[in-house]
Amino acid sequence: MQRVVILMKKKLVKEDKKIKFYDILFLISLGIILILTVISVVFFKKTINYYENRSSYYFSVPTIENIKSGEFQKSFELALSDQILMSSRVKKIYNFFNNYVNILFSNFVFKTYCNDNYIKTTPNSITFGCDNNLVYEPIYITNDNKSLFDNRISNINNLINKSPVPVYTYYIEKDTDINFKNNEKTNVSGYIYKNILDKSNFNVFHINNFSEFQNYFYKTDHHWNYMGSYEAYKDLANTLNLGEVIKPSVIKCNNSKFSGSKASIAGSSYIYKEDFCAYVFDFPEHITYINGEKVNDYGSQNNFEMNNISYGMYYGGDDAEIIFDYNNPTKENILIIGESYDNAILKLISTHYNKTFSIDLRHYERQFGEKFNYLEYIKKNNINKTLLIGNIDFYRSQDFDMEV
Repeated sequence: MQRVVILMKKKLVKEDKKIKFYDILFLISLGIILILTVISVVFFKKTINYYENRSSYYFSVPTIENIKSGEFQKSFELALSDQILMSSRVKKIYNFFNNYVNILFSNFVFKTYCNDNYIKTTPNSITFGCDNNLVYEPIYITNDNKSLFDNRISNINNLINKSPVPVYTYYIEKDTDINFKNNEKTNVSGYIYKNILDKSNFNVFHINNFSEFQNYFYKTDHHWNYMGSYEAYKDLANTLNLGEVIKPSVIKCNNSKFSGSKASIAGSSYIYKEDFCAYVFDFPEHITYINGEKVNDYGSQNNFEMNNISYGMYYGGDDAEIIFDYNNPTKENILIIGESYDNAILKLISTHYNKTFSIDLRHYERQFGEKFNYLEYIKKNNINKTLLIGNIDFYRSQDFDMEV
């Protein structure tokens, strides 16, 4: 009996040492990851979150004020999720395993019901039709959200009233603006047109049915594709009186290697894929600045053969400030305030101006440490006209409000 007790004690000691070894190994691994993350943030800071197609969050300097208000804790958590090593890969793997079975099951069960139907494949994804088009459901103006639109319209009207230069507004319709089952429009663009002050400078990129949506938007991503963005550019050329538009030299396709934001959020990037096609343009020589620094290019429109191509990587990211300088003082300067939809047309529009200034208000204050001052910016950069451009989110989110 005593021998058994001794053997059991030895076994427990051995197992305890084994557990301690794994604990130590885990702590060492965690420490290495944290050290590498710090090194990465200091020397190789991620500026763009390509997985979610937005600017990455950075670690901010803690102060008594931002700690008391909770802003530092909030920004630290957001920055940690972006800057920690392999964060995007971990998100992809989690979403994949979380939704993979649901997607396969839904595709199997509902395949016979796909015609003219919205089908929920996972908690984060909906398809319409039989061609694996991931879509968002239509969004209507209701008593619950009407104040969001009214506040934004009021802010835009205040800008129009006080702006020393003409202000043009462009609304981009997409899947949220129409019920594809009966082609009933949500009339969000109509509500904005009814209430905006300068109706003569207001225009809309219209989507009237599912066929148009398929032509102009990606199947797996929430952005417009090369045909949709080019149609918008031609539309804006008329609105802004730009004259003759730049014509593409060729169309290129990166076959079946693209899986966009809608598929990524649903964890279905390995299931939903499509060709990524784009027009190729011969842009005139110019200088580009991003957030005050001179860069080789905005996006990678001269480097089509990318392995992991995305809308943001190809057309350019959601940077706080982008400047295109063609050094032609005989032409005007334009200020474009928008969000990710304008990424695909910024370079095209810029070819018609001396300087084009693009501002994304979601990131400006974080990047430059101060709020965007519209009147000062207009005066400082000799702006001749302003373009506000975006989809429904641009016209209902206070992130795009400006103090004038």
